[in-house]
Amino acid sequence: MPQRPARLTIRDESGRTRTLSGHPGQFVFIPPPAAGPGGATPGVILGLGPSPATAIGILKHNLHGAAPIRYVEAPAFQEQMDARWSRGIPLGTSALPWPRDTPDAPIPDEIKELLRSAALLIYKSALRLFPSFWAPVLAAVRLARVGLPMDAAAASNAPSPARSTNTACRVLIPGTPHDLLRQELAHGFTAAGCEVAQHDIPAGSEPSTTAALLSSRRPDLFFSVNFRGLDPLGETFHLLRRAGTRTAVWFVDNPFHQLSGMDAPFWQEIPLFVTDSSFIEPLKAHGAREVHHLPLAASPGMCNAADIKPSALPVPTATLTRETVFVGRSSFPEKRNFFAGIQLPPDIATKARAMLASGERPDFFWWAERLGIDTFWPGKAVRAAGLGAEESSLALRIAAVTAAAEHGPTRVFGDEAWRGLLPESSQLSLSQPVDYYGPLAGIYAAARCVLGATSLLLPAGLTQRHFDVWAAGGLLLTDATPGLDIFPRELTTPVTYASPADIPTALARLEREPATTRALRDAWRALILESHTYAHRARSVLELIGLTY
Repeated sequence: MPQRPARLTIRDESGRTRTLSGHPGQFVFIPPPAAGPGGATPGVILGLGPSPATAIGILKHNLHGAAPIRYVEAPAFQEQMDARWSRGIPLGTSALPWPRDTPDAPIPDEIKELLRSAALLIYKSALRLFPSFWAPVLAAVRLARVGLPMDAAAASNAPSPARSTNTACRVLIPGTPHDLLRQELAHGFTAAGCEVAQHDIPAGSEPSTTAALLSSRRPDLFFSVNFRGLDPLGETFHLLRRAGTRTAVWFVDNPFHQLSGMDAPFWQEIPLFVTDSSFIEPLKAHGAREVHHLPLAASPGMCNAADIKPSALPVPTATLTRETVFVGRSSFPEKRNFFAGIQLPPDIATKARAMLASGERPDFFWWAERLGIDTFWPGKAVRAAGLGAEESSLALRIAAVTAAAEHGPTRVFGDEAWRGLLPESSQLSLSQPVDYYGPLAGIYAAARCVLGATSLLLPAGLTQRHFDVWAAGGLLLTDATPGLDIFPRELTTPVTYASPADIPTALARLEREPATTRALRDAWRALILESHTYAHRARSVLELIGLTY
């Protein structure tokens, strides 16, 4: 019987103290693809845990007898174990010469063959403790088991399934069919000359699902939005890299909110794209090697108001032409869980509200400074600054809609929570949320004006409305976010407000000068379609990471 597992403590990769469990339930046995001759199937242990004797006993039990056993152990783990731990490794059980110079170094042929044919025993906690070592190891194992090359150079030279078209680049976009931007990006990369595949890669099974995909169709680029399809410990990233596939991540939301769910530094090696340029330097300061500005854009095929029949609109066209329209949620999904346990100092919140009233912007970086947060990763401390910015954003949206109603009829297309947030007014109406891929373009085109209020989680960010409203032929009035600097000032100045109090005057001016307003609509629409579509963004991605199209 295996000896009782020891309860040891260890410092993991991030410096946190962890208690180790050597319970048999902490190990996963993976049988060999086929039994070896005479029952002498070799065994490989990936992580011995706190009691080597326990791990070796489990593997021998599953192999039904004696067999040659090798093991791989993280150097940082082994260095913290004492002589008693080392004595628990019996004679005849030896370490595999795993390359130690870099995590993704080429693997010797001996190890490749062994990983393909051996029975495996994996210590489940190993990846969580030292992900920078184990994620590349487990990625190599997965590739070995599906018969793919385990080194990027070899994978790049290996035969690849025939492409369906003569394209220069094959792009895989992970996610689910309901994810925003998935369709837009697929259209954009296709227009840029790529062959695009879209695959559902559910959370919790990313590495195994991706390994199966790679065995049949290896992409050149794995383009992830907000880490979709990538696990928090980096195994999928290393799987893709060993298979010869480039990975890029596009943050369409606050990057440090997304990173607060990542437990390993693998993201620092990925080309990152941000919709808000103000995050470029902070990301580099936190270890990112390559960060590029990639704003949102329009997808012309989805912004064609002419395709929307008047009968499909949730509100009659004649009503919309008299109304200012705001489209948006009162908060993002799972907001309460995301910010659980965080409380904001009342005095700072009061100061933020006063700033909004005077046209100032208490954004994410402002909140981080006031709360004394200067390290945004690792950990979740950064979410406190995020909550402050989110609450300020809600206050801005409420004030903007309320101010618009002072000018005339105003309608919010959003969730029911708006009813308790907005004042009672005969000028205010609430309609149910609108399907983004439904009649939204028709609403944008028909409305007297569409009201925008950007999220202060993105200090210099834009929203889809900054592109879609104009592409649909509509009129947008937006807050003066610094992100507007990607557009000509002569177009942005007439359609921005500094504080919500300026909105009634701005709406009245746009209504009073119909010829000027029509010219603005036309100029904006031409600019968006000529320079700011997802095809333009796809080409920028390919150029910046060095893939031809």
